Amino acid sequence: MLSKILYYTLLKPLSLLPFRVLYMLSDLAYVVVYHILGYRKAVVRQNLRNSFPQKTAKELKHIEGKFYHHLCDLAVESIKIFSISLEEAVASNRFVNPEVADRFYDEGRSVIFSAGHYNNWEMCVLASDAQIKHKSIGVYTPLANPFFEEKMRETRGKYGMVLLPKRQIKEFHASNRHVLTGTILASDQAPSPSTKQTYTMTFLNQETEVMYGTEKFAREYNYPVLFAAITKVRRGVYETRFEVVEEEPSSTPYGQITEKVTRLLEKQILDQPEFWLWTHKRWKKRNKLKGARTTDLIQNTTN
Repeated sequence: MLSKILYYTLLKPLSLLPFRVLYMLSDLAYVVVYHILGYRKAVVRQNLRNSFPQKTAKELKHIEGKFYHHLCDLAVESIKIFSISLEEAVASNRFVNPEVADRFYDEGRSVIFSAGHYNNWEMCVLASDAQIKHKSIGVYTPLANPFFEEKMRETRGKYGMVLLPKRQIKEFHASNRHVLTGTILASDQAPSPSTKQTYTMTFLNQETEVMYGTEKFAREYNYPVLFAAITKVRRGVYETRFEVVEEEPSSTPYGQITEKVTRLLEKQILDQPEFWLWTHKRWKKRNKLKGARTTDLIQNTTN
């Protein structure tokens, strides 16, 4: 009941406001979230210090402030998605070179899009099906709240994208090989303690366990992997550019795809760090028994 009240009395009405008004609210939220509440400020500062040990305290403080401005923009943009039109969504995140992905469609091949939590990934996903030939598949972790789970699926899928819980991805693709799909997978999520297959590498100056799912899925089905680089043109306007990472995944050495997509994301972060999700506890310790050196387990099972 509380979820419905929150949605219908606050979130939905706010989503009907024009962007210019929402960004005024974002400016106000920045003062509250950053300067008054200090939302996850300790997490952000630790992540930035560890990722950029060569930067001065003044430089890190500057990145921190710009990040919180961007975070508040993301919040109001996420609310806007509840009522945004298709035309507004495409204008907010334009695909610069869809022909890179469309070539594989014309060849009769499904693809995998790898992206990170960088800039507005939600708007990119929402606008994807209207800008490429492939059927967009969004893989996600279901929400615990049934009402918001329904609203999330309804909102993200309203312009053609298929929402697929991650536990159903293998079953879906096994039974839909005749459909040319573009499956969108996040490459920068922290593996949960129960995740058995990960890849360990240095990312942002830290030893990091990276989700192996993109590479595993690509190698199993031999789907070409494309990296989706999302850049911010100006407030509320983003562009997505595709780069081919690997055309024949099944023949690649172990770890090569994971290394490539992670390095491409890392380069974006190093160039403009304020647009990554620094509030995320990316480097929290996992259960050592379940997560330790799982790269060795993968190596043994893929040789």
